[in-house]
Amino acid sequence: MTKITQEDLQALIDKEEYARFGETCTVCALTLKSGYTVIGKSGCIDPKQFDENIGRKIAFDNAINELWALHGYHIKNTLLQGE
Repeated sequence: MTKITQEDLQALIDKEEYARFGETCTVCALTLKSGYTVIGKSGCIDPKQFDENIGRKIAFDNAINELWALHGYHIKNTLLQGE
């Protein structure tokens, strides 16, 4: 495997959880099937403009970006060990 897709990453996720801290911070925790947890967060400057759905989406996207980097490293390392 030399290409990672969004579907590959989605297949790794066992559970998706969200928490809101204060008036403007949203955290997304993606628990993977391996038991490892990847975190993404979002923040809004003005509490009056806070939108929970937007906060969740940004936090999720940030968690996926973190997962992308971790899984990419894992795949690359696996390929190198096979050479």
